[in-house]
Amino acid sequence: MFRLSSDNFIQVLLTAHIFTVVGAILTVFLLRRVIQERRAPTSALAWVLATLFVPYIAIPFYFLLAKPWKKYRASLKSPLKLRHEPSRNMKNERVKSFVTGDAATELLQFASQTNVSELEEITSFAIFSSPEAIYSGLLEAIDGAEREICLMTFILGQDEVSQSVVRALCEKAQEGIKVYVLLDALGSLWSSRRFAKTFLQAGVQIRTFMPVLPLRRRWSAHLRNHRKITIVDGKKAIIGGANISNEYMKSGDGNSSSSWSDVSFLISGSAVTSLRKIFQADFDFASESPNKWEDIAPFLSLDPVNAACLCIASGPDVEENLFADALVLAMTQANERIWIVTPYFIPDEIVLRTLIMMKRAGKDIRLVTPMSSNHPLVDLARDSFLKQLVEAQVDVFLFRPGMLHSKLILIDDHISLVGSANLDRRSLYLNYEITLSLFSAEFGENMKGLIEDYIAHSVRFESTRDGIREDLRAVFEDTARLCAPLL
Repeated sequence: MFRLSSDNFIQVLLTAHIFTVVGAILTVFLLRRVIQERRAPTSALAWVLATLFVPYIAIPFYFLLAKPWKKYRASLKSPLKLRHEPSRNMKNERVKSFVTGDAATELLQFASQTNVSELEEITSFAIFSSPEAIYSGLLEAIDGAEREICLMTFILGQDEVSQSVVRALCEKAQEGIKVYVLLDALGSLWSSRRFAKTFLQAGVQIRTFMPVLPLRRRWSAHLRNHRKITIVDGKKAIIGGANISNEYMKSGDGNSSSSWSDVSFLISGSAVTSLRKIFQADFDFASESPNKWEDIAPFLSLDPVNAACLCIASGPDVEENLFADALVLAMTQANERIWIVTPYFIPDEIVLRTLIMMKRAGKDIRLVTPMSSNHPLVDLARDSFLKQLVEAQVDVFLFRPGMLHSKLILIDDHISLVGSANLDRRSLYLNYEITLSLFSAEFGENMKGLIEDYIAHSVRFESTRDGIREDLRAVFEDTARLCAPLL
């Protein structure tokens, strides 16, 4: 039988005392820090409760996932600057003529006071609304490159689609075309290692953004680059929410979770110049040194303008929460409708209350989200928010044929917000994201038709709490909602 000697007892007692004192000091420090950061009340409360009840879990997670490291890591990347001296676009009446209505006017004024790009022109656009169209559109753009390809994605898989894209990029590099690939270190954790040798042997310059482990100076377990951009020759770009893998670019059976619906956009015009600046800044940061980029002449075209556009980059490399601010501003100025398509719906209080307020003001508010996403815990937290919207008479639809991954916001008939951002707190306040605010009745009409098609394949979300099973689920939903700031 093991017996504890007096010396060992004193040693164990002293060790326990030291751990208790250190834990108490860290708890007090963390509580003080959370309060000083002036977080949203729900976020602050979540961290306070976690610190008080599970300090040995909350404290390490805080230092890994939250401040003060967020500001430190963000400071390693130079602030992104998209605005420059007034260009011909700001004076060009054929571009400014697309800015009509209160919401568009307010967004343009907002852009002039922040780091949103200047008003840019889009001379042509194409919409890829099926997996096959997204896949073929990407390969066709790569195949047509003559000077340079810049590709940034959150996820590069290891499947058939991914291998085809990697092959296409390597073939262009072997032809002497400059090819740059930027992968998020977490989203493409395994593929970045698998394809690294293949890329390097072909002459492709590949970088990974923010390694998860602290083995390099620039790392983060929390801040992810969620931007998806492909730029060809500095003249055209593909932007949207689709990653590069079978799920996004190869149809499933149409009735199960293997079937994903997404949308990407091919654009040309001066807006591509701003997107290239964003890519260059992210690539240089991942390289830990500036790269020698080829000078490409500013976009000049006599082609008819089909839309005006603002490029809204958001994330730790931008001083303010530009996507969240622009979204709320546009919604409050809507005259007729706010239609939203998002795979994940975990809004903050401001976005949620704005939607409810605009519905009470008589606007047409519709939200489309998947019946079941690929993140069950997020769905559980989401349903609590959906019930609150339904109680305010907002039309909420659940998309049934598999996973809906599109990210679309339509304000009235002529303002469309498209890009990589979800309507959750990570996209609103944490991730590196890219959003285009397009001003065009033609583009808006296309978005309206696409959203109506999603609605036609959806069922209405009903808020019911009849029976023990529903009441029990409601308890889990409300509990998950408390954890929403941490998701």
